[in-house]
Amino acid sequence: MALGLTFEECMSVVNAMVAAFNGCTDNDPPTAAGWDAWRFGTRTFRDVKRSQGWEKDDQDNLSTIVHPDRAFRIAVVNTNEATGMRDAQPKNKSAKGNGAERAVRLNREPPLPIPEFLKEYEDALAAAARSDAPIWYLCVHISSDAVRAELSFPTTVEAGYLCNWRERIILVDQNGPVCDVRGRDDDDYGPDFDIPVRRKR
Repeated sequence: MALGLTFEECMSVVNAMVAAFNGCTDNDPPTAAGWDAWRFGTRTFRDVKRSQGWEKDDQDNLSTIVHPDRAFRIAVVNTNEATGMRDAQPKNKSAKGNGAERAVRLNREPPLPIPEFLKEYEDALAAAARSDAPIWYLCVHISSDAVRAELSFPTTVEAGYLCNWRERIILVDQNGPVCDVRGRDDDDYGPDFDIPVRRKR
């Protein structure tokens, strides 16, 4: 199953984040630019995809957009200068909480089955399905002179920081928009991105 995203949709999120980042001034608090970029990136992702049947989810203090089949979810994150760099490993700028750690753990471990006696509780079942879905991150690095982005699948959180990416789909590198898949080990862990890609040779 494809991820159900287009390059243009991802870039609309990146562009919204850049606009929000650039909308801050010296009179804003120091963290305002990063907060606004994350907030408007998350909002734009939801604006774009909810009309296509995706669901928003804020469980466990983790704001995501969930695929209609609940096969996976995506969160937006501000990341460091290693973003979009093929020989480096990006990390989030601010430490994540326990919700992110639990979410990424599911990228390595299959979710537990829902007991039959819970089937009658449809709301609880739907919530459990959303929170048990593997998570991808749209990683975006914005600075005064650079923008880089990638859609990536982490397998580890260490001390609140995402690391050990199983797949990295480079969207914007140091030369501008591009699409390149990095770090694929096998074909049995997640959906494919349905846009043209350039793989490492």
